[in-house]
Amino acid sequence: MRVHVDLEGLQLTGPKWDTLPNGTSKTHVFEFDKIPAAPGTYPVLVTIEFADLNLYPFTALNVGGLVIGKSAGPAQLFAKAEPLEMGKKGTLTIAVKNTDQTAKKVRARVLGPRELDVRPAAFEFDLPAGEHVKKELAVENFSALPGAGYPIFVVFDYDQNGVRYSYPVATPVRIAQGGLSASWRNGIIVAGGVLVALVALYEVFRRRKA
Repeated sequence: MRVHVDLEGLQLTGPKWDTLPNGTSKTHVFEFDKIPAAPGTYPVLVTIEFADLNLYPFTALNVGGLVIGKSAGPAQLFAKAEPLEMGKKGTLTIAVKNTDQTAKKVRARVLGPRELDVRPAAFEFDLPAGEHVKKELAVENFSALPGAGYPIFVVFDYDQNGVRYSYPVATPVRIAQGGLSASWRNGIIVAGGVLVALVALYEVFRRRKA
């Protein structure tokens, strides 16, 4: 098992852990040599690669927040996405609304499991004051098993008055055509421990201030 983090394109990889028994957790503190200068809330994208008892590879995902300086409050955005059930290919539709009267230039980054290919992986768009837009993402099954489920995160951010604001949205994606495979059932056992590690990592990021 190995943990990867991404802060503003700076990618770090943690140590390789051979096993994570049920009911246990591991913690690794990532030290960034450089952090953004502007104050605000920045997303930290977390990807955990692990394998089940049969060494079939899986991916677990999460998004944490790193607050630099004094927070100026939540982002003036609202986004939602409907759950997606797909076979080989599918389309994920996300609605994004500007909740105040200031136009924004919004950036978006997609965090998806390596079992799925999501396009585009990053994009930008203008969001007029008080308006909303819909964006479509093409999702293709690369190696996910029938019956498997994954989250896809889309993190929106924008700059306003020298402050960074970010807003993550997550939606579940399920692979149709069949029930849970034996590998997936075994993976659930490992995933329980992985989620404990995710919570520990999130707490590290949440508490860190610059």
